[in-house]
Amino acid sequence: MAEITRKGDRIEIGSTVRIEAGPPLRRRKATADSLANSVTAAHYQIGRPDALGKLIEEGKMFSYLDHYGEKVYYVFQRRDIGTFEEPFTGKPDGSTPPLNEGSTNIRGYSYVFEDRGSFATEDEAIEFGQQLAGEE
Repeated sequence: MAEITRKGDRIEIGSTVRIEAGPPLRRRKATADSLANSVTAAHYQIGRPDALGKLIEEGKMFSYLDHYGEKVYYVFQRRDIGTFEEPFTGKPDGSTPPLNEGSTNIRGYSYVFEDRGSFATEDEAIEFGQQLAGEE
């Protein structure tokens, strides 16, 4: 079983799963009532982006983060993208610090953490996170 550690507000399970608490993502129809500041945050307005980056249109469904509701626990799983190599052109001042002997490239490894779901309780999120970590 992967080790569970806490780093501030974040829970990590091994090196591949993260759990973070936050407002729940919800959907509703865009109306004057649903866009009131007492229901959704002030920045959710007709013609502006919703929580998923789509423009909010009158009478159509939109997504928002419900900062007035109970928090949920989001589970994220690491997905490896692969290695990359980019040319190194030096610092803005034109100097070039020593890199790997004779190398003029920067090498690295890329990954992202993908949303795998949200849960009402921390315990449920940890249980699911352990299942994900165990698959690896």
